[in-house]
Amino acid sequence: MDVVALLGIVSACLVVAAGTAITAWRVDVLARSGGGTDDFFWVAFGGVVVVAGAGVVAAALGGLWAAAATAAVAVTVAAGWVWRRERARRQEAVVAARTIAWSGLLGRHDTVARHWADYDLDPAKAIDHPEMHDPSHPAARRVVHALRDAETERDAGSGSPTGQPGELAAYTEAVLRAEHVFAEAEREVGVLRTTRVARHRDGPGRA
Repeated sequence: MDVVALLGIVSACLVVAAGTAITAWRVDVLARSGGGTDDFFWVAFGGVVVVAGAGVVAAALGGLWAAAATAAVAVTVAAGWVWRRERARRQEAVVAARTIAWSGLLGRHDTVARHWADYDLDPAKAIDHPEMHDPSHPAARRVVHALRDAETERDAGSGSPTGQPGELAAYTEAVLRAEHVFAEAEREVGVLRTTRVARHRDGPGRA
């Protein structure tokens, strides 16, 4: 094998490696931007044409096995790189979704706790409905227990963005239960009935 043929084979192998790497990079770009099936097809088709063409040149110069080995290594490395990038993107998407869900649950939890505290901090509410903070009243006890359970799940980090995927359900269930128990407690002590009476006294056209 003369020097010209050797240089040609080496050049063809470099084209195979470069073509595979560029194709993998373009596939990754399409994956990030949400490309369609046709986009992936044409990128892959272009890469195959370049790699196959370089392989034909290498084979013609007597370097078929060199080109084949280069293609096998390049494709394996490129496929692994694309797979790792895609997995990282999916993990980031999961964390982002969990962060949004976690933030929403924190807000709902805080809303229930704040509304319940109003029955102790707001003099008018404290006078109208002292049962809401009476430890001996069943409705108040249920609210306290539900809020305590929600706080336990929150402090344990259940469902936080860095936690396990299934842990979000525990905090979600605790917050939903706190909302339900608080609403039931208001109905039980007559908060909604008192509100309707007050609005009726103010008249239909007044706030």
